[in-house]
Amino acid sequence: MRLSLLQLVCELGYPEDQARALILAGRVLVNDTRETRVGHKFPSDVNIRIQAIASDPGRGADKMRQALEQFRAHGHDIENQIRNSICLDVGASHGGFTRVLLDNGAVRVYALDVAYGILDYRLRQDRRVIPLERVNIRTITPELFAPEDLRSPGRFFVTVDVAFMSLLTVVDALLQLMRTTALSDRVRGVLLLKPQFENSQATQDGVIRDARIRASIRDECLARLHER
Repeated sequence: MRLSLLQLVCELGYPEDQARALILAGRVLVNDTRETRVGHKFPSDVNIRIQAIASDPGRGADKMRQALEQFRAHGHDIENQIRNSICLDVGASHGGFTRVLLDNGAVRVYALDVAYGILDYRLRQDRRVIPLERVNIRTITPELFAPEDLRSPGRFFVTVDVAFMSLLTVVDALLQLMRTTALSDRVRGVLLLKPQFENSQATQDGVIRDARIRASIRDECLARLHER
């Protein structure tokens, strides 16, 4: 007898919604091979294994925590800006930044990513998290948010960690969102600049190794951000 992967995972004792999330998150191994096709059929005696995950969903959590420590060391209390705020995590991926935002008291986090099904299951189950999947930041609109979250008098905090896209492109999309809502004076954030995606011509094997070039890209990007 052949059963769908969803049925096989459910037979391990997982509720259907959790089984589906585990499959889409790439945590289900069939004969030690990762399988993400929910409806694909396998023999009923196939070996199914659920891959364990670390405490934090993805490496982003470490990056964000280290950034907060550095800000704190230089006298910037970013944790206080996050506390009681509505947040937008651009490039959420598995949800590392989202996890840190919640840990620091965010009221709600909109976890935006162009991918689908990779946000950590624990975050999917958290009512404070609103997954915005298959959404490109270039196409972000106010309709993706609860109206009260855009009208709230509290802070709106943004984190950005994206690949294969200039940070300037992301900022332009965020500025457009701010102009069409009441967010303008309330937005704060932490944005990760990746020089290799600002000037791909300067890369070698996808990396910019020359510190002077990285510094030049950083300074130029900051200047262009201030112009906006």
